[in-house]
Amino acid sequence: MMVFASLLLSYFLVTAGIIYDIIVEPPSVGSTTDEYGHHKPVAFMAWRINGQYIMEGLAASFMFTLGGLGFIILDLTNKPSMPKLNLEGTSDGKCLVDKRNGESVDGLSTEIRF
Repeated sequence: MMVFASLLLSYFLVTAGIIYDIIVEPPSVGSTTDEYGHHKPVAFMAWRINGQYIMEGLAASFMFTLGGLGFIILDLTNKPSMPKLNLEGTSDGKCLVDKRNGESVDGLSTEIRF
């Protein structure tokens, strides 16, 4: 598990652009001045195709990591040893019934006929 955590952390940092951030040293967020002279924060670096702010890279890396973790969780739930729960719920959510043996989730015996 320690190896997985270190690989996930290194994936997060590399996709965040940590090497770019060390070399170029961009600001964490940008700011622009509107027509009234007020400063407003800017999330994306304008007019530079290959440039990024630190927070922009971290946000994108967070989304990449969440997507990768989602695929890992999907793979783990598809293992043969994982129990398959076929739960059927009514449209208003009042009753969840386990289709295998006709018992509801709270242990009360129910029978549904269609």
